[in-house]
Amino acid sequence: MKLSALDLLTRNRGETTEDTFIRAKDLAQNLDRLGYQRLWFAEHHNSPSHSSSAPEILATYMSAYTKSLRLGTGGTMIMHYAPLKIAEQFKTMAALAPDRIDFGIGRAPGGDHHAMRALAQNQAADYSDLYKKIREILALIPDDRPQESYHQSVSAQPKDLATLPQAYLLGSSGNSAVEAGNMGLGYNFARFFGLSADPEIFTDYRRYFQPSQFLSQPHVISTYQVVTADNQEELDYLAKPLEIAQLRQAAGQFKAIEDPETVKDFKFTDSQLAFLKEKKTAGIFVKGLPDQVAEQLTNEEKAYGFDELMIYAPIFDNKARARNYKLLMEVLS
Repeated sequence: MKLSALDLLTRNRGETTEDTFIRAKDLAQNLDRLGYQRLWFAEHHNSPSHSSSAPEILATYMSAYTKSLRLGTGGTMIMHYAPLKIAEQFKTMAALAPDRIDFGIGRAPGGDHHAMRALAQNQAADYSDLYKKIREILALIPDDRPQESYHQSVSAQPKDLATLPQAYLLGSSGNSAVEAGNMGLGYNFARFFGLSADPEIFTDYRRYFQPSQFLSQPHVISTYQVVTADNQEELDYLAKPLEIAQLRQAAGQFKAIEDPETVKDFKFTDSQLAFLKEKKTAGIFVKGLPDQVAEQLTNEEKAYGFDELMIYAPIFDNKARARNYKLLMEVLS
């Protein structure tokens, strides 16, 4: 199984901003050494618990400190930006790190209504046809010109790239999967958001896939939040802050990840335990010893038929997070 990772630069309780970015760099270099396929950075605005507000910069920076790991966005929230600007960003990134850049295309806002208004400069914005906008971007990246008149005298620089970025559409429905296939894009499914899907979605994606300058073959990536450890005691210790975060998020509270030492004596109520069990049963939050995790994710692979597994693991301790990704590589690759 091919393995990749997603980083939201989730803040740890008590750490500085600089600490958060140092941990992100450590993760990228560790994944590179372990042989992971790619690392994507999310885009979040007005979210104090996340420091990933500029994923394009993060991906470009990390490409200079890694050797073979693909770097990209998961995703770039295109509603906020002009197609020309997006195309020029990713062409520049692809020139700096040839054959190592991924353009993850997101259609969500990546923030609350306050952030949306600020990004639109308090002006009315048209989000009615984001697929049209995607097609404009995809035309600009390979040195073509979209049909829109305002692009006819413009070319996205730099030109004549040795390799184009790979492009993926982030989605959760049959419609987005079909659109991704028609445009010749990869498809990324955010399972860790709490989404379940009919496997037919991925079958339809492959059925409608048309080879493009961005991908010659269909490619499905499914993203899970996963935590594992060498023994049950350590697993429960490391997972508790993430379980608390799950409960908070369900209540609309997005806070920093707690130190496991601080919350080790925290007792869950029966209703909280039931909620967490439901999350785990549904495959939204994958917690277990390495063999247990491998069995669960292999079953998911068989059910959904994805080509690559992307892992989100905001574990508090840096060494434990590195161990988490190493164990997963050992039992899944």
